[in-house]
Amino acid sequence: MTTNNKPDAMGRLLYGNGDLYSGQWKDGRQDGHGHMIYENGSVYNGQWRNNKFDGYGTYKHIDGSTISGIWKEGILQKDQKEKRLDNSSDSSRPVMEARQDNDGLISTPKQTSIKVIG
Repeated sequence: MTTNNKPDAMGRLLYGNGDLYSGQWKDGRQDGHGHMIYENGSVYNGQWRNNKFDGYGTYKHIDGSTISGIWKEGILQKDQKEKRLDNSSDSSRPVMEARQDNDGLISTPKQTSIKVIG
């Protein structure tokens, strides 16, 4: 289904750079629950709004560690937890360490960056 010739339903899109998004679309934007597999092997599964992480979601680094929590406009909020490969977790990190900026880049404590095309 489309609205004004833009996707407005569940769907999948394979970007030219190899990223694959599967999930809900609203007015041509990633909006609702979605799953993004990035070309570099990292994965985000959770809520989206206007092509940004927004709501509960989990970001899995290419090394297997994860960051889970509540995101707002691409910025990880309070109560985030990082699970490392040794199964330890750290919820004492400052809340602004994981951020999706206006250019669609995610910066995490591991200095991993991914590009979100939107």
